[in-house]
Amino acid sequence: MNNSEIIKADVLIAGAGIAGMKAACTAAAKGSSVTVIAKSADAASNYVLGFNAPLAPDDSAELYAKDTSKGGGEINNPKLVKILSENAVSEVEFVEKTGLEFDRDGSGYRLLKPLGCTVPRLVH
Repeated sequence: MNNSEIIKADVLIAGAGIAGMKAACTAAAKGSSVTVIAKSADAASNYVLGFNAPLAPDDSAELYAKDTSKGGGEINNPKLVKILSENAVSEVEFVEKTGLEFDRDGSGYRLLKPLGCTVPRLVH
């Protein structure tokens, strides 16, 4: 695209991470034309890698919230941490409905244990 080209869209989304992609899918599902802009031509690297969600049998939204608060130096907004931890599993389900497949083994998701997490939690 050259600098003089004009792109028309009902919705412009800045960022191609998980939030940007969800916003784009939601807007498109409601009939809007959508344009996503990002720093590079690919989705954000954290989206490609995956994200944390309390999916393991020994994990919970409460433990996820505790790890998140600790990782944030206990200065996180507790209300936002609660919303994040309580909705992370539904975000995994949303992403899967779009066709993205996360790694699995015979017992379920193959989760990684990122720094600061008490249990494996990174679905990728």
